[in-house]
Amino acid sequence: MDSSRTYTVAEVSAILGIAQSTIYEMVRESRAGHLYPIRVGRAVRFPKNVIDRLACPEVA
Repeated sequence: MDSSRTYTVAEVSAILGIAQSTIYEMVRESRAGHLYPIRVGRAVRFPKNVIDRLACPEVA
């Protein structure tokens, strides 16, 4: 059972249809504030509730 409350860059890329390199670039240039990126060392994670609302606003 996966109870993680965050998505990886790869998962966000697949969900939103945005290239991983674009997501990394947006985070690096501080243009991804609306995605609420969480940096853990070199890793970047995104809260599931934020991404789910963006991907399917009528459900969330």
